[in-house]
Amino acid sequence: MRQKLLLLAAVFFGILAFMFTYQQINMEKAKIRNSTIELDIIQLKKTLSEGEEIAAEHLAPLRVQRSQDGALSREIPWNKRNLIIGRKVSSMISEGTILTWYAIEQSSEDSGKTGLTARIGEQHKYAVGLPVDAISSLNGLIRPNNRVDVLGTFRLPETKDQRLDTVTLTLLQNVKVLACGTDMGDQASNERGSRSYSTIVLELTLPQAERLIFAQEKGRITLILRRHTDSRLDPAMPAVNWDEFLKKIREERAGSGR
Repeated sequence: MRQKLLLLAAVFFGILAFMFTYQQINMEKAKIRNSTIELDIIQLKKTLSEGEEIAAEHLAPLRVQRSQDGALSREIPWNKRNLIIGRKVSSMISEGTILTWYAIEQSSEDSGKTGLTARIGEQHKYAVGLPVDAISSLNGLIRPNNRVDVLGTFRLPETKDQRLDTVTLTLLQNVKVLACGTDMGDQASNERGSRSYSTIVLELTLPQAERLIFAQEKGRITLILRRHTDSRLDPAMPAVNWDEFLKKIREERAGSGR
């Protein structure tokens, strides 16, 4: 009798464990479904040989589910199919394969119009890299397409008066950020990159680039972030040394009544 009771208890708890596991699995499935979206991507209807041109009749939409934080990855969305029709594939691709950007052959002409060089928006401007740390990058919160001012702090050579031997001044104003690390502000680079970075790329004229490169060798560079609607330029930005620093503090204290 005792053995029967133990057997029944084992079966009972086994069923409970199965039901609990089944419920947990369903909960995880529901969680995954809630964090995904449905998308149409491109699938090949015909095997293509290396170097063969892609035609409209080679392509078919395929409905898939992808995570919301990185939905497309390297896959080509169906609404971008016009960008690849007439292009060549870089290797043989079998029928039924999901088409990716890596499978498209890139010409030398295309390579000069993509990537960071395509982000430079104005004539006679250049992409210039600036090393940053957590402080100068505002803990990684500066993002591509933001606008920043660039400040430099330097020790002046051959200055006998110690009150004047260190100076901080504004080097550049309203400068566009082209990239932060590998993040250029588009979906593809966001998937490759991460939130942390050690380099910021700025869009500068050649004289601005010369000034920034020289300043990097002589002192510490700090970035300050502008409001997105702020495009003003201040033509009279005074340098700040000890005398100016103390003078401003005294003026502010006098103005506040302290």
